[in-house]
Amino acid sequence: MRYAHIDFLRAALMIGGIIVHSATLALQPSPFYSAIFYISSLFRMETFFIISGFLTALTCSKYGYSIAIKNRLIRIGIPLFFGLIILNPITNQLVYLYHNEGIEKYTLNLYFKNNHAANGPMVWHLHLWFLFPLIFYAFFLRPIDKLASNNFLKQYIKDLDDKNNIYIVILILSLATLSVLLRIFYTQIIVNFFNFEFSFLLREILYQFPYYLFGFILFKYKGAYKIFHTPSWCLFACLTTIVIVFNENNPFNNVFLKSAELMVYAITSYSIANILFYLSERSLPKHSNIISFYASASYTIYMMHYLVIYAIALSFKSFFENENIFIAFCAVITFIITTLIHKHMVSDKRILPIFLNGKI
Repeated sequence: MRYAHIDFLRAALMIGGIIVHSATLALQPSPFYSAIFYISSLFRMETFFIISGFLTALTCSKYGYSIAIKNRLIRIGIPLFFGLIILNPITNQLVYLYHNEGIEKYTLNLYFKNNHAANGPMVWHLHLWFLFPLIFYAFFLRPIDKLASNNFLKQYIKDLDDKNNIYIVILILSLATLSVLLRIFYTQIIVNFFNFEFSFLLREILYQFPYYLFGFILFKYKGAYKIFHTPSWCLFACLTTIVIVFNENNPFNNVFLKSAELMVYAITSYSIANILFYLSERSLPKHSNIISFYASASYTIYMMHYLVIYAIALSFKSFFENENIFIAFCAVITFIITTLIHKHMVSDKRILPIFLNGKI
């Protein structure tokens, strides 16, 4: 069974990276672009990991664990390797040229070392960080699937309906609590005692796991799936208000208040994901050619968009005086070019689909 609205939502979240990363072109601090980063941080990758868990559970159910693991490692591992070795070093070079005057101080070693003296978002992994947790989870699909099938869930979640949806509220609260505990574990234990060069990878593996697990649960329990496609507008409105009040400009030093803040953020992520699932299902009940195309093209678009953004920016920077119009121009042209790249250079071809989409 195909889920058209989930394919569409996944594609939209990936293509949305164009908006987020085009905002990095801003040379001066801007409340508008800060808001883009902030709003994106509330839901975009969290929702993506829910969808990834759901679709991976579907693959496990359809083909079994062995084939699912092989599928995940190929589909994720090859594009990740290609991106880290080929695309990202070129992109970092373009980022440096855009954000810095001259090239004499530029350090070519951008594979595994950040150039802290330079301006611009130059890190070796760039936008591909999320592939590391997905590869890690792929090695543990069986225990993750078993965890999603534990006796508590079988007893209380299996036959959910609109009259007893309190159990999914409890489930989401439990997963939000797990998110907070994992964050505390990372910041208080890992960072303080075991901090190392790539510890951020462990951070993301821990942070995103509850959302990935929730995706498995949504697939395995149709009652939970149905309720999660019913909007909770009141909860969404309340939590959004609270998040605005908390904001990053009001940091808490007290561990209990900080935990409460993280709890609200986690529940907000689930609430926004709930609204997005509802809206996408309501708007797109069936597959269409355009959805099928972008469900596939979204991989290519995401892999290529960062490089294309800065290639366009360097090419057209001198033609624009208004920075906002310039950034919007770069975003639109990036979407068009990456779409054309997929249509004419990746789709139905032999070589590039392997490196950009992991399709063998």
